[in-house]
Amino acid sequence: MTLDDLIRKRLGTLLAVGAAVVVANLVLYFTVVQRMDHSAESAKDTVSRNRKVIRELEGREKAAAATVERVTRDKQVLRDLESKVLATRETRLVAAQEELKKIIEGCGILMPNLGYVYQTIPKGREASAGWQRHYVKVSISVPVVGTYPAIKKLIADLQASPQFFLIDDVSLTSQAQGGVELHVNLAVSTYFVLPAGQAAADDAGGGA
Repeated sequence: MTLDDLIRKRLGTLLAVGAAVVVANLVLYFTVVQRMDHSAESAKDTVSRNRKVIRELEGREKAAAATVERVTRDKQVLRDLESKVLATRETRLVAAQEELKKIIEGCGILMPNLGYVYQTIPKGREASAGWQRHYVKVSISVPVVGTYPAIKKLIADLQASPQFFLIDDVSLTSQAQGGVELHVNLAVSTYFVLPAGQAAADDAGGGA
């Protein structure tokens, strides 16, 4: 049997085997492609979910950071209140007087004679209304003579002072000829805690 006869005899079998291999390859190819497409869609969904979770976590992180910052700031405010505002009379009054003198002299204004009035808070009916502490309000009369820029600086420095000065009133009493110097009276107040066990004093006045 020649080679041509052999090929013609086996041609049908070879073609059938070849067709089966092609079909098997196509089935395998489409199966793999379909699985890959499904995996790609699944991965896409996973990435989308992960991005959403990351955005939520970033939002929570920002909120937590803002909360920490606010708590830190509030703690600092409480420390300032305790050390500078809610200090007792013994520590507050001297510090307030020294700070007031420093501010006035720093503005180029001579230290005036200051008038003090003390008032206990609360008093009368308010004293039995559940207040846990008593406070003393110190009202200070500060008569000054100076130029407009010096007095303006004095008011700004009092407001910026860590000693918690409140400017209750500013009144112009007189003006020098030519308007160079102004005579101004400042009503300044501050507060401190009345020490525990100390009787609430009646309103009192004084000067320095």
